[in-house]
Amino acid sequence: MDNDNLIPAIPALPPEIFVAHMQEKLAIFTGAGVSRLVGCKSWVDLASNLLHICRENKLINNYEEETINKLPDNKRKITIAKKLLDNNGLKEEFYNCFLESLTFDPDISNPFYTDIKRLGNIFITTNADKCFENIISDNYTKKDWNYSSVEPEKNHLYHIHGNQNNYDSLVFTAAEYLRRYTDKSFMQFLNKIFEDYTVLFIGYSLSEFELLDYIMKNAPLRKNEIPDHYILQAYNSFEKKISDCDALYYKELNVNLIPFSKDENGYKQLIEIISYWSREISNKIDTSVNKIE
Repeated sequence: MDNDNLIPAIPALPPEIFVAHMQEKLAIFTGAGVSRLVGCKSWVDLASNLLHICRENKLINNYEEETINKLPDNKRKITIAKKLLDNNGLKEEFYNCFLESLTFDPDISNPFYTDIKRLGNIFITTNADKCFENIISDNYTKKDWNYSSVEPEKNHLYHIHGNQNNYDSLVFTAAEYLRRYTDKSFMQFLNKIFEDYTVLFIGYSLSEFELLDYIMKNAPLRKNEIPDHYILQAYNSFEKKISDCDALYYKELNVNLIPFSKDENGYKQLIEIISYWSREISNKIDTSVNKIE
């Protein structure tokens, strides 16, 4: 097959991302795929484990567990399990299962998140784990569910779905999502990010893009004025046509798809790409400094 029709393992760093980095206007969104790469459980695993706990506590039987587990929507499954446990005085069972799902390997996460940190100027995550916080220095501020200011601040890590240290901050159920994404100050905060920053999404899938779809439908779309945004997504190298089709969908949301090949390393190829891009940005900066000198 012609190499021009193959997806590369390491895509080129878009010049717009480098410019945004230099202007301190690059916001990085990290999703569940990033957490899974460093050892955290997937939403599928969490939903399944929670439903199993519900059955063990005789809140549902075996048939009901299997039937609910077949539902395609993980948010729906987790909502059901969480409400069953909460309503029966088993809130701690949910929380313990949730915390166990966030176990990660620091030998993988620390260098990975260090490279992510080198890329961006502001960080937003829908993950509740502490992986990123492990490498955040004291001059960074970590915020979760309380948006007293709608103005995004540089050198901040925002947990927009809460963090594992505060049960009440977590956004899991359908009602919790609805409350978060109809909160005026929260939406103003997100709109400011999409209007003022170039955004790079990593660790997100098409199924998770209901979040972006909702944001963009409720944000003022001034496509000639706001920055372009980008998403890294894995494909088999021969799926160039499929990635081209997906790119048409993302472009409607003002997002540019950057496909990469998972042939050799699977989804862990994302770690290699972020490492390469981080080094490339550093090299470009060093080259620019040397030219000035």
